[in-house]
Amino acid sequence: YRHSLELLHETPIELTKGLRPDRRRLDGIIREHYEGGRHVLSERVSKEFLKEYGINTNYAVLAATREEAVKVSNELGYPVVLKIESPQITHKTDAKGVMLSLYNDEDVSDAFDRIIENAKAYKPDAEITGVAVMPMVLDRGFELLLGSKRDEVFGQAIVFGAGGTLVEVLKDKGIGLPPLSQTLARRMMEETKSYELLKNGSRERDPADLLAIENAITNFSQMLVDYPQIVEVDINPMIACPDKVIALDARIVLDKNTPLKSPKHLCIMPYPSDFVEHVNIDGHEITLRPIRAEDEPLMRELFESFSEETMHFRFFHTIKDITHEMLVRYCHTDYDREIAIVAEQDGRLLGVSRLMFDPGEMQAEFSVVVTDKEQRKGLGSALVSKIIGIGRDKGLTKVYATVIKENIPMKNLARKMGFSIGPSSDPDIDNLILELAGGG
Repeated sequence: YRHSLELLHETPIELTKGLRPDRRRLDGIIREHYEGGRHVLSERVSKEFLKEYGINTNYAVLAATREEAVKVSNELGYPVVLKIESPQITHKTDAKGVMLSLYNDEDVSDAFDRIIENAKAYKPDAEITGVAVMPMVLDRGFELLLGSKRDEVFGQAIVFGAGGTLVEVLKDKGIGLPPLSQTLARRMMEETKSYELLKNGSRERDPADLLAIENAITNFSQMLVDYPQIVEVDINPMIACPDKVIALDARIVLDKNTPLKSPKHLCIMPYPSDFVEHVNIDGHEITLRPIRAEDEPLMRELFESFSEETMHFRFFHTIKDITHEMLVRYCHTDYDREIAIVAEQDGRLLGVSRLMFDPGEMQAEFSVVVTDKEQRKGLGSALVSKIIGIGRDKGLTKVYATVIKENIPMKNLARKMGFSIGPSSDPDIDNLILELAGGG
């Protein structure tokens, strides 16, 4: 338990930074499938999804004729693999619709004819669009499974473990709930018996690239967060090599019913990217965004920039030792219960505001602090305005704060923004209260 707790609170590497999937293209693919009454994406199309989310695949090209298959094979380079493509045939191996290790044009021509013949015999009424041609992956590595299935209670659940043809025999799996950070992805990996093999290798295979596996898992998690239409994904096998991971086979299943709206398909609230905003403060563009676990080093720098007075005004005392455990408390938040907004410029944090929801109440306590060099420039007002806006979005009726009586700048800011200021039961503390008119 202690190890798991420490692992959960490690500062993760931001693996999904820079991930820019072509959402318009992927939305079009899903819309096309729904309009056609199809809910299972072919392996080829499923791999297009994975590729957009930074997961390596042996990319497939559709060939409708024998001649096209030969042409594509030459363009990809031998050896290649051919697989049947049909909306009605999802288990290609059962239909004898997979041909491996094809090294020349004659092999491809013969394989194309046999695959089409086998598919028609397996399912005479199947709509056959052709065969998917893909490079034969010759890299040696460990066969893994990465998949997901939506549970009625917990929403999307991610499964990781040993893959290949023995997946049902080995039953070596770790389970996680998206969204997953790098730390949680590693925790899933460590739950499996395969982890030691991946980490240390075996007599026949070198150790796998663990960071590449973590990257694939976190990107996979982000795909599930972005697309509530997806109810099931099966990537098996995914080959883990010393320098990369490659998804060799994949299948994505869409919701046959009306898809849930994000994030209702998840048990855990994902990163609220809708709250990201760019503002101009004193002639400089500053990004206001929700805090992330990965911000811990930046948050430490922000704390270290505070003068004793700023520290005293914000925390009611001076903090001399800024510990990892303290920063975990500030950076690891449950966005359903607490929202922290940081002001970022050029990779530095200039300030932070926080909204902490009272359990069972339609009100929340807020706080704000700005590094000394950026005070009295309007940044504090922007952070408080942002928090108030989020409170309104959440339907709150009131936001409030407590401040040291001598904190005149904060009380002036609050008064300017419509807060009422009154004494508390403590003679050294004042209350700041803003009624939000029923959350409207």
